[in-house]
Amino acid sequence: MEKPNNKTLTLVIGGAVGLITGVAAAYLIIQNRERLGEPLKLTRNDGAKIGMGIATFLKMVADTGKP
Repeated sequence: MEKPNNKTLTLVIGGAVGLITGVAAAYLIIQNRERLGEPLKLTRNDGAKIGMGIATFLKMVADTGKP
C-alpha cells in the first residue's frame, strides 16, 4: 500500500475539520434561535456576517506560513 500524499492528507483533514466546524456552527445557530424564541430564518445581514467571517478565516489560513 502506498503512503498517502501530503496534499491528499491535507485535503482529507481539511475537509473533515470543515465538516465538523460547519455542523457545529449550524447547531449553535439553531440553539441560539431556539433560546431566543425566534424562528429559524437567516436574514441577509446574517448571511453577510457569516460570509465575511468565512472570507476572513480563509484569508488567515491562506496567509499561514508566509514570511
